[in-house]
Amino acid sequence: MSIRHSSMRKGAFAMGFLLLFISVDCTGADSRVTDRQLSSKRSKQLKVSVLVKRKEGVSFEDFDNYWTYNHGALLASLPKLRHNFLKYTQNHVDLNVSKAANALGFPVADYDGILDILVENWETFQALYASDEYQNFVIPDEQNFVDRSKAKIFFLHEEVHWDNTDPCTSS
Repeated sequence: MSIRHSSMRKGAFAMGFLLLFISVDCTGADSRVTDRQLSSKRSKQLKVSVLVKRKEGVSFEDFDNYWTYNHGALLASLPKLRHNFLKYTQNHVDLNVSKAANALGFPVADYDGILDILVENWETFQALYASDEYQNFVIPDEQNFVDRSKAKIFFLHEEVHWDNTDPCTSS
C-alpha cells in the first residue's frame, strides 16, 4: 500500500506539474520581463483604492460578513458595474495579525478594509459613479455598514516591479 501511495503521489505531482505548464500561456517567445522594464511600466488603467471604515454600532464581524456576502453580491449583480469594473477586490483586515503587529509597534491603520476597483480610465470611473446603478443601489447599500465620511480614496496607477504570483513574470 505504501508503494502504491508513493507512486500515486509521484503521479499526482507529475500531473500537477504538467498542468501548470499547459495552463500557463504567456504570449511571445520570451515573456519574462526584466526588473527595469517592470519598474518603468505603469499601468494605463486607473486603480481606485478606498480605505473603508465600518459604521458606528456595527461589529467588525457583522461588517466583514455584510461586505462579503451582501455588498459584494450586490455589485456582482449590477450589469453596468460588473462589465466596467475590470477588477473588484475587497481586502479584509485580519484582526489577529493586526493586533500582533500593533503589539510589536507597527502603526496599524484604524480601518476595517481596503476596496480596490480597477477601471480603464478616469472617465469610466466618473460615468460609473454617476450611473443610476451606483447612485440608486450601491450608495444606499453602503449606508447599511460603512461610514462614508471616514473613507479615504486614492486614485492610482499601479507600477509592478515584480510579481511572484504571475507565472509569466516571476523567475
